[in-house]
Amino acid sequence: MALRDRWREATGLDHDLDDAALAGQAAVATGLDPADEAAIALLDPQVEWTLPEHFPDAETWRGRERVVEGLRTMAASWDPLRLEVHELIDAGDRVVALVHIHGRAAVTGLDLAGMGVDGHLWTLRAGRVVAVRMYGGTGDALAEIGR
Repeated sequence: MALRDRWREATGLDHDLDDAALAGQAAVATGLDPADEAAIALLDPQVEWTLPEHFPDAETWRGRERVVEGLRTMAASWDPLRLEVHELIDAGDRVVALVHIHGRAAVTGLDLAGMGVDGHLWTLRAGRVVAVRMYGGTGDALAEIGR
């Protein structure tokens, strides 16, 4: 399925954005499921994915294989893990996704219901995701794009 079609299907929205922005938005909207080969193909082989500072194992994953491994581990830690996209903000070669993460920790039972909206900053180049930085809250992600 074409990126534009995946984007429409995932969000119900039809934006007239360039393919790079659509690539990032399609990845955001699908939650970048590590089992979704089409979404994984959107990642640059040298992608860097930075977890929020408040995560217990906050770190930066480097390279497509490490990102996929990290996402699989993260998904397995939640029962289930789901991202709800509230807004996508196109900032040229970057996209900020304002998301609400839903899930219950498999080990502790911590439920994310009622938690706030977070900002995820996606950097795109030549239709590929080259960096993702996840923030707790929205302020820092919006500041990164001058908002």
